[in-house]
Amino acid sequence: MAERGNYWAMSFREHDSFRGRSRQPARPAPRSGPQRECARGSWCLGKTTALGEDDQPVTTPALTHDPYCEKCRNAVWRALDDIPELWVRLHQELGAKGQASERVTIKGNSAPIPLRADVDALLREHLDILASWDERVRIDASLVLPDTQATRLRPDHGRMVAAMARTLREHLDRLLTLPADAMSRSYSLHDLAKIPEGCHGRTNRIGGYAEVTVELSGEDAGGEILQLHYRTRSVLGETRMTERLDVPCPDPACDLLMLERRQGSAYEAECRACGRLLSRAEYEAWVKLYAATMGTADLDRARAARTAVA
Repeated sequence: MAERGNYWAMSFREHDSFRGRSRQPARPAPRSGPQRECARGSWCLGKTTALGEDDQPVTTPALTHDPYCEKCRNAVWRALDDIPELWVRLHQELGAKGQASERVTIKGNSAPIPLRADVDALLREHLDILASWDERVRIDASLVLPDTQATRLRPDHGRMVAAMARTLREHLDRLLTLPADAMSRSYSLHDLAKIPEGCHGRTNRIGGYAEVTVELSGEDAGGEILQLHYRTRSVLGETRMTERLDVPCPDPACDLLMLERRQGSAYEAECRACGRLLSRAEYEAWVKLYAATMGTADLDRARAARTAVA
C-alpha cells in the first residue's frame, strides 16, 4: 500500500488539477504609436455601435495597439483556461449516442465499440492546433522543444492538452503578436473552398481530407483558439440559441434594434449593443408602449434596417 501511495504522489501534481485555476501573468508595458481596429472585426467584444449616415447603425471594433483589444485578448485567455476541462468532458462523449452519420464502429476480438466520429475528429483537432502554436511560441521564446517522436507515442492526451494550453496562457501576448509563418492545416475535402488561394498541399482521398501549408500569424492563433472553444461547447450543448426581437432597446442612449432573447437567460430580453437587461414585465410593458406609437410603415423600415445590420 505504501508503494501505491508513492505512485499517486508522483503521478499527480497540484498544477494538473482543474480546481487550481491559474492567474493571468503580468502584462507588458502598453505600446505607443497609432492604434488599429481589433483583429476580430465585427466579432470584437469591445465594439461600439452608433448611428451613421441615413440613421443607419454602424459598428466599429475597438481600437488597440495590439492585434486584439483588451476584452478579446482576455476572451482568448479564458478559452485557453477552459479548454483542458472541456477536452476531458468532450472525451467522455466519445462513446455517447449520436446521429447515425456520426457513429463509427470499431471491431476486434471483443464486442463492437461505437464511437462518435465528429467528437473523435474534434479531439484530434485540439491536439493539432494547440501543438502547432505551442511549438511556435517555444521557438519564439527560446523554450525547450518537446521530443516529437516521444510526444506522438504518449497516450495521456488530456495532460498534453493541459500542458500546451498552460504554455500558451503564460505566453499569450507573445502568441498573439507572432508574425505570419508557414503552418500545416487539414481541411475536409467537402470544404475545399476554405483553403486560402495560392496554398499548396496534398490530399488523402481515403481519409477525406487535404493537408495544406498556409501562412498563419498570431491573429489567426486567437481566432482558432476561440473557434475551438466555441465548437467544443457547442458539441457539449453549452451554447445558447438567440432570437432577434422586433423592438428597439428602450434605453434612450441606445435605441437600436439589437434586442435578443437568449435561451436559458433569466431575462426576457437583452440588448446586444449596450447590454440593457429587461425582465418579462419590463419587456411586455415596453412592447405595448412601442406598438402604440409605431405605425406599420415605420415598423417595415425598422425591420429593413435590422436586416442590413445583420
